[in-house]
Amino acid sequence: MNTEGSFIGSFHPVFVHLPIGIVLLALVMEWLSRKEKYAGLTVALPLMFSAGAISAIISCITGYLLSQSGEYDELVLDRHKWLGIATAVVSSLAYAFCQHAAAAKLNTKLFGFFSLVLFVLITITGHLGGSLTHGSGYLLANAPEGLKSLFGYEAAIKERKPIPDVQEAKAYDDLVAAIFQEKCVSCHGENKQKGKLRLDDSEMILKGGKNGEVLTAGSPDASELFKRIMLPLNDDDHMPPKEKGQLSKEDIALLHWWIKEGNDFAKQVKDIKQNDSIKRILATYQSGAVAAVKTVSAIPEEKVAAGNPVLIDSLRSMGITVIPVGEGNNYLSVSFLNAKVEPDTILKMLLPLKEQVIFLKLSGSSVSDSSMAVVGGLSKLTRLYLDKTKLSDAGLVKLNGLKKLQYLNLKGTAVTVKGVTALKGLSNLQSIYLYQTGVKDNDWVILKETFAGVLIDSGGYRLEKLRSDTEVVKKGKN
Repeated sequence: MNTEGSFIGSFHPVFVHLPIGIVLLALVMEWLSRKEKYAGLTVALPLMFSAGAISAIISCITGYLLSQSGEYDELVLDRHKWLGIATAVVSSLAYAFCQHAAAAKLNTKLFGFFSLVLFVLITITGHLGGSLTHGSGYLLANAPEGLKSLFGYEAAIKERKPIPDVQEAKAYDDLVAAIFQEKCVSCHGENKQKGKLRLDDSEMILKGGKNGEVLTAGSPDASELFKRIMLPLNDDDHMPPKEKGQLSKEDIALLHWWIKEGNDFAKQVKDIKQNDSIKRILATYQSGAVAAVKTVSAIPEEKVAAGNPVLIDSLRSMGITVIPVGEGNNYLSVSFLNAKVEPDTILKMLLPLKEQVIFLKLSGSSVSDSSMAVVGGLSKLTRLYLDKTKLSDAGLVKLNGLKKLQYLNLKGTAVTVKGVTALKGLSNLQSIYLYQTGVKDNDWVILKETFAGVLIDSGGYRLEKLRSDTEVVKKGKN
C-alpha cells in the first residue's frame, strides 16, 4: 500500500467539507445579519471567509498531491482541479475584501454575492470530487426508484439476477464480470483506477496495474488479485476495503475456480472443468441465491433472553471471563484464559447458556477431546478459539453441530487434514487458522478445494512487497 497517499487521502476530505460548512454558515449569518436584531453577526463574516480561504487552499494542495497517483479519470480530474483552484481564489478575494472593509460598514450584498459564488463553486467541485471517488452516478445510486427514473439514472453496477442456465453462460461475461462490477469498479473502473488497475474491461484486467499482472492463469494463490481478497479483513491490503461490501463465499470460490482453470475470457461455463463443489456453487448463481448473499455478522440479529445471572456470577467467581458482546443484545463472550479450574470439569455449566454464548475462547487451556461434545452443543457459537490446546481429530469431529460457526482457530494443535475436512458441512465458516498443526504441505490443496471460499490460514506468511509500496510489510506474530 502507499502510506503517503493514504495519509493525504485521509486529510483531503476534511478540507473539502470544511469550506462547504463554513460557506453554508456564512450564508445563514449573512441572511440573519440583514435583520437589525442580528446585525452584530456581520463582524464575524471576515473570520468565516478567512477560515474558508485557508481550508480551500489546503484542499487544493492535498488534492494536487492525490492527483499525482494517476488513479483518476483525467477529464473529470482536470475540471475538479481548476474549479478547486477557483474556489480558493474566490475565497481569498472575499477575505481580502473583508480585511479592506473591516473598519467601515460592510456591504452585506457583496458578502451575499461572495457566499453565493462560493457555494456554487464548492457544490460543483464537490460533486466532481465525489464522482472521482465513488463513480459518476453516486448521488442517485441509493435514491428512490422514481427519482432515478426522473433523472434517467441507470446504475453502472447492475443488480445480479438469476442465470436461466448457468452451464450455458459465459464464465467471465455473466459471472466474473458481475462480481467485479458489484465489488471492485468503484475503485478500479473508468473514473478511478487505484494502483492504475481497471477491472471493468478484459484487456485492462490482463494488462494489470502499475505493478504488473494481477492474474496468474492456473494459480489463484500466485495471483495478486486473489491474494488481496484472501487477506484477513483487518489487513490494510485486504480487498475490497473492510468498509465496503465484501465478496460472498460463493464469489470467492467462483474466482478461485475461474483463475485455477486458466481465467479464460471467452469460454462458456460448460467448457471449463468442474468438480462437485464448484457445480454446487454454480447452481446457486442459477437459482439467484448468490444475489441475496450479504456479509454475515458474527453477532446474530435475532434477540435472545438474558442468561441466568446467578450462573454467570458463579462462572466469574471461578476466574472465567463472561462479558457481553456489543450493546443492545444479550449475547456473551466466554474466555477461560484466567480460569482457576480445569475446563473439562466445568464446561457443562455453559450448556444452560447455549442460546447466549456466541464467542468461546479456550486458547492455551488444558481442554481435551472429551469436552468437544459439550462445545459442539453450544449451537450458537460463531467464533471458537482452540489454539494451543491438546485437541486432535477425535475431538474435532464432535464440532459438526456448530452450524453457525464462522471463525475457528486451531493453531498449535495436533489436528490433521482428516479431522479438518470432517467439518466441511459447516457452511458458515469464513476462516480456519491452521498454523503449526498436523496439516502437511501437500494437504493445503485438499483443504482449499474442500472449503472453497473459506480463508485457510497456514500462518508464517507475508505479503509480497510491491515495488510501489512505501510501507514495510512485516511478518505477523504467530
